[in-house]
Amino acid sequence: MGYTEDAPVSLGRDVRRNENCVWVVDQPTLNQPIFERCAALLPRTLELATRDGGVARIGPVAGLNQRWRLYKYAG
Repeated sequence: MGYTEDAPVSLGRDVRRNENCVWVVDQPTLNQPIFERCAALLPRTLELATRDGGVARIGPVAGLNQRWRLYKYAG
């Protein structure tokens, strides 16, 4: 596990100098306590605009994405 050069989206390497590490957290003993700690700060449901101009209500929020993306930036 370590950092690799992140592919720039629209900025060159001279502007966006960061590296990333993608960590798939497969241990519920790590991911679940973090979700429980921040759950009160998250909305219970999400409202998303639909293509026809309506609103789709999605929820309840069930947990955190287990694919953690960690970034390291150079000065």
